[in-house]
Amino acid sequence: MNRFNRFFLFALAGLFALSLANCSSDGSAYTPPTTQGTLAIDNTFHRYTIKEAQWYEFSATSGKPYRIAWDDSHEGSGTYTADVKVSANYADGTSIFEDKDSGYNSPQFFTSASSGTIYVKIEPYYNKPRGTVGVKVSSP
Repeated sequence: MNRFNRFFLFALAGLFALSLANCSSDGSAYTPPTTQGTLAIDNTFHRYTIKEAQWYEFSATSGKPYRIAWDDSHEGSGTYTADVKVSANYADGTSIFEDKDSGYNSPQFFTSASSGTIYVKIEPYYNKPRGTVGVKVSSP
């Protein structure tokens, strides 16, 4: 491989990394979602009515651990009527976890990589109609 090929491959890799950091998966600029409200960080299940995909947010501190749990009709206390899947990402669009179905016995744990807004998407599983779900965020 000559010097030009090595430089070109290095430059291409650098541009690719920049593209991933600043763009969504389809190549367009990432725009944070419009949210339905703020999730409290208080280790209490809060009731939400879900009829379509809805986004919520909370503020995170870099290096701090968080746990997101949900109680739904698929797995939980039997109190809620919606079967949901949940995703979370940072404000720049970087995924923390995606399309997780069970969050009552297997909550999602993560340590925040940066301070700022965490977006949580709650959506019906199998596009079932309106129902309720309990969601809690805690920082153990």
